[in-house]
Amino acid sequence: MAVLNVFSLEMIVKTVEKTGKTSYATIIEHLCGRKVLYGFQIAMVVFCLGSSASYLVTVVDSLAPLFNQLTIDDPNAWYHIMLTSRYYLSLIMLGIVMYPICLVKSLGSLRYLTIVSILGIFWLAIVALYLLGSNGISENFDRGHAYAPVSWIACIEGVTTYIFGFCNQANMPEIYMEMSNRSPKKLRSVAVWSAVICTAVYFIIAIPFLLVFGSDAQSSVLLNMADWIPQGDVVVIIGFIWTGTSFIGTYPFMVYPVRVALINTFQPKRADFWGVVVVTIAVVISYLIDIALPDVSILMGIVGAIAGSILCFIAPGYFCISISKSKRFFAAENWLYAAFVILGCITLVGGTAISVYQILEFAE
Repeated sequence: MAVLNVFSLEMIVKTVEKTGKTSYATIIEHLCGRKVLYGFQIAMVVFCLGSSASYLVTVVDSLAPLFNQLTIDDPNAWYHIMLTSRYYLSLIMLGIVMYPICLVKSLGSLRYLTIVSILGIFWLAIVALYLLGSNGISENFDRGHAYAPVSWIACIEGVTTYIFGFCNQANMPEIYMEMSNRSPKKLRSVAVWSAVICTAVYFIIAIPFLLVFGSDAQSSVLLNMADWIPQGDVVVIIGFIWTGTSFIGTYPFMVYPVRVALINTFQPKRADFWGVVVVTIAVVISYLIDIALPDVSILMGIVGAIAGSILCFIAPGYFCISISKSKRFFAAENWLYAAFVILGCITLVGGTAISVYQILEFAE
């Protein structure tokens, strides 16, 4: 998936350089027309809203156990309820911190917050290794599950989750345009290093936690790690704090594309005002999703299957076919781009079916 992600980003940058368009919306409109743009924007909005909701779920999963431990002596107090209930804590975090920083006009102004977020993920990797070293391998760990999926459904779930984990295409045109001395070669270097580092961190986090929790692993390892908070484990507590901070910092990056997409599509006269309106609506919707479906694994699967397939595979592949010399899907020069489109269609259909099945199971 990391390799495919690099190719995908290169396709987007190639399209930006060829067309001169600086956002997904303007690229789609230029290559496919306005009618297709409306349909594509739905996928963009689904991706961003689903991602922002999953980030909000993670923020609450990170902070609620900490607040619970701090106020555990008075469980019936109003402040205990406010700080441990998903309904109230989500509102507090959105209103005080996350919504205000979503109103920035440029992603560049969030670059320092991004660094803090990245360091938080690295600390989570340290926590994973720490727990493995201090607790060893769980008795519930099944070696067979380490290298083979439990079922074909689990396999597809994994694919859509991986798509979500590497889906950073939504902001790529804007990020590329804000690079100093930008060039496709420079972007390729950044993409490769990012993919390598992300893959390494994912492995460092996933493997130790799999060994520590085994079959008891829940949809989010934070739910498992909460057992160490009452013990006063400083490493784990810092991990919770930093993880919450990390996802607070990345939340605006999922709301920003919604504003850009809709403003570029409808081009209202009072763009700044309507930008605030769009951000507000996006934040409210992410809150409602957070309350209705507080399961990170299901959210990642849905987003990866529906929107991730389009953003990562179908759209970049189609972009490059459209700007190629032949402009034909089955032309020899376009075999890689066509393969991306086909792969995206497979994950879109299969992943969406599995996601619907998961939602129905969750509802029961």
